Amino acid sequence: MSPGSKELVHPSAELLRRVQAGDQRAANEVFARYVERLTRLARSRLAARLAARVDPEDIVQSAYRSFFVAARQGRFRVDQSGDLWRLLVEVTLHKLYRQAARHQARRRTVQRERATSDGSVWQRVAGREPTPEQAAMAAEELEAVLAKLPTRGRAVIELVLQGYEHREIAAKHGCTERTVRRWVEAAKKILGRQVAERVRLLPSRSESTPSVQSARREPRPPGARATLKWDDYLLQQQIGAGSTGKVYRALERRSQRPVAVKFLRKALTGEPTVVERFLREAQTVAALKHPGIVGIQGLGRTPGGGWFLVMELVNGRDLHHVKTHRAIPSQQAALWVAEAAGIVQFAHENGIIHCDLKPGNLLLDENDTIRVTDFGLAVQLADEAPAALLAGTPAFMAPEQVDPCWGPISPRTDVWGLGAVLFFLLYGRPPHSGQSVAATLARVVAGTPVVVPAKRKGVPRKLVEVCRRCLAKRPEDRFASAEDVANAIR
Repeated sequence: MSPGSKELVHPSAELLRRVQAGDQRAANEVFARYVERLTRLARSRLAARLAARVDPEDIVQSAYRSFFVAARQGRFRVDQSGDLWRLLVEVTLHKLYRQAARHQARRRTVQRERATSDGSVWQRVAGREPTPEQAAMAAEELEAVLAKLPTRGRAVIELVLQGYEHREIAAKHGCTERTVRRWVEAAKKILGRQVAERVRLLPSRSESTPSVQSARREPRPPGARATLKWDDYLLQQQIGAGSTGKVYRALERRSQRPVAVKFLRKALTGEPTVVERFLREAQTVAALKHPGIVGIQGLGRTPGGGWFLVMELVNGRDLHHVKTHRAIPSQQAALWVAEAAGIVQFAHENGIIHCDLKPGNLLLDENDTIRVTDFGLAVQLADEAPAALLAGTPAFMAPEQVDPCWGPISPRTDVWGLGAVLFFLLYGRPPHSGQSVAATLARVVAGTPVVVPAKRKGVPRKLVEVCRRCLAKRPEDRFASAEDVANAIR
């Protein structure tokens, strides 16, 4: 094997790694290496009637822009030689088929529009350009459909939505075109049932009258008012998602200022407890003015009746993403947790317990400063002995959040959360894990203490002791406050 042979085995992986690290020369090399081949590919896929209106060079340029943005966000991985070419082909064809669908949509007649306007997500994907709200709803419907399909079915439908023909999908997955059609029909049936259920839940005409509607009590904490207008914001890109909501990068039209817009999932708007928790987040954060807390500008409603929050946009990554993409020295992990503890202490002093501290809710901004976000599960210290709160991420939950036998929710609940974050940053895993949610929750409430490895290279003994005390099962055995955690680390 020659000295340079290792470079020749996986040139794609090495190039992508350099692009992700911000190496402009590597980006230029990727562009020069594939631009002509991608342009020829795009031109060959254009039908004659579209060739005069769609420029393949523009398609390729757009594909490269998307590729470089996503690559620097760490969303791609290649393992073998040739994978980078296949990845760029996927991105280019996706752009090409979207352009083709838009041009086709503009030529639709009124009769054809009426014939296919069944409200299905397939029409929304291939039809006229949707509004941001329609796009978000369509994405949720698609996710719900894909979640009900096995792995092979999901892969087939994803390729269908990217514009691949049935024969191409069949060849890619080593199956017949009949199998592809069968998965498409299965997805349509699932979607049909979802649409039918949504229609069934719509209020009747009589229920929509002002007298009846005013009598229907909508969950809303005191003071929670929708003051923001939906039309004032332009959605640009989804940047996060959780069990109850999605977060998008958006542009405030009047000021041209980037913001983050958090939506409550449409399927949950009929759940009073979830809606009230979402609305209470707006009130809670509005009362907490601190540079380390991601601020909320206000609350609004979409034309379809959904709820959204407009928040400060933080350009950075959460600690879960940071840890999974690079090693973090224990000293750095300790500093971040101490910084978070100071912010949490401020919330406690203002009567708020976060109750959902985890790596995904601690953001590292462009100045390498910790920012705390997502107060959706926060409780008021003024509440008398808050009960167990079975909501959140099981692997990071304190015992008292699952079973009240361990005591009430208190500031020590957030002390546990800080310890759980520190444990993850030091050891690369949460304090608890199981093969199912039930198994994980069982471990959370079990009497067995969390095992914090005493000997780990690069982890000081005193930091191990801080972590162990934060994660004590009994709240009274933990640090009394977040401030005590910060002092112990420092």
